[in-house]
Amino acid sequence: MACLLNVLQLTHQELIPVNDMSRIFSQWPAAIPRHGSVVTTFGETIPFSDYMLSGELMLLIRSQPDAHGTRRIIMKLQDVVAVRICEAIEPERFTVMGFQKHSEALSAVGMR
Repeated sequence: MACLLNVLQLTHQELIPVNDMSRIFSQWPAAIPRHGSVVTTFGETIPFSDYMLSGELMLLIRSQPDAHGTRRIIMKLQDVVAVRICEAIEPERFTVMGFQKHSEALSAVGMR
């Protein structure tokens, strides 16, 4: 019974694991152009010129249609396994998304 009570006391946020892709796209800094490509769990590479978010869904906006004439793609964020950015951007601009230099990350967890 104690285990059941502990589960019931958890908040909604604690029940949902952190989704890194959701965090990256929701905290995309203005200093980084909002275009690139996503790689999906299906192995597809989808270029985008902009995007929009709605909960666990992402709307990818394409400036050029694919072979099927598709310019908009709605997909689950959990199906994104990689983001490709073609611009030569300084690594420091990514700190807004939560990225740290390797030595800072090790120091933060006490491994240095």
